[in-house]
Amino acid sequence: YEQLNDYMAAIQIYQKGMELIPASFGFGTRLVEAYINSGQFFDARALLERIRDRHPNNLTLISIEARLLGGEGNVEGGVNLLKGSLRTQRNHPTAYLVLASFYTQHKKLKEALELLQSAKSQFPENTAIHFQLGAALEQSNRFEDAEQVFKRVLYDHPKHAATLNYLGYMLADRGIRLQESVNLLERAIKIDPYNGAYLDSLGWVYFKLARFDLAEVMLQRASKQMSWNSVIQDHLGDLMLKLERYTDAITAWENALAGDGEEIERSKIEQKIGNAKNYLDR
Repeated sequence: YEQLNDYMAAIQIYQKGMELIPASFGFGTRLVEAYINSGQFFDARALLERIRDRHPNNLTLISIEARLLGGEGNVEGGVNLLKGSLRTQRNHPTAYLVLASFYTQHKKLKEALELLQSAKSQFPENTAIHFQLGAALEQSNRFEDAEQVFKRVLYDHPKHAATLNYLGYMLADRGIRLQESVNLLERAIKIDPYNGAYLDSLGWVYFKLARFDLAEVMLQRASKQMSWNSVIQDHLGDLMLKLERYTDAITAWENALAGDGEEIERSKIEQKIGNAKNYLDR
């Protein structure tokens, strides 16, 4: 239910779990996060405080509280909370990852990069730190540096599916070395064949290669699985336009506007819808 963004259904399941095991840390933390994702911040904080009484100084709870603060608009409060946790847990790579993720989520990429570079020096063999550093470099438009980091991960861990997907999509989105992108993404999907994000990535590179029949198979599967993801719906709309299926294109773009809104420019999609309607009128 969470992956379908049906947070109310997820909340009901976690609540039933807590009725069965009231002291469950797992059910409790997942319920708090579901509350946050659905914007029920008051309920999230009330439950979080009850769990924290039983698990003081727990890094998972500190991370969740920072997310809650960010959701409430207190980004600096979240940063300060995670910085305080890092000062007491400098030997734990997760403390660096949590703060770096929070920085990235709130577009503080410079701070994220500085922190991850420091963490990489301290934990040179930690795959998660290298992966997150590569992602932060890519989001900072430092594509060559990101590629080097991702290739280092794949040299050590050739079956790291998230890295295969990230690097493959990065190449596809930039329209370069497309066959290499296909190879990377096919490897990722072989490892995780039902991952909607990976299916979208492969569909997108097929689109760039003008292999529209293969692109449709992948993008339709990804679209159904991740109907709330605005980028995936936008990709499907672009494909439908190429196939001159204007009504389907409009539907996909309208779904993109109704989705999570992440990593899209609403004005561009609205313009695409207008152009597609003009095609239909003609």
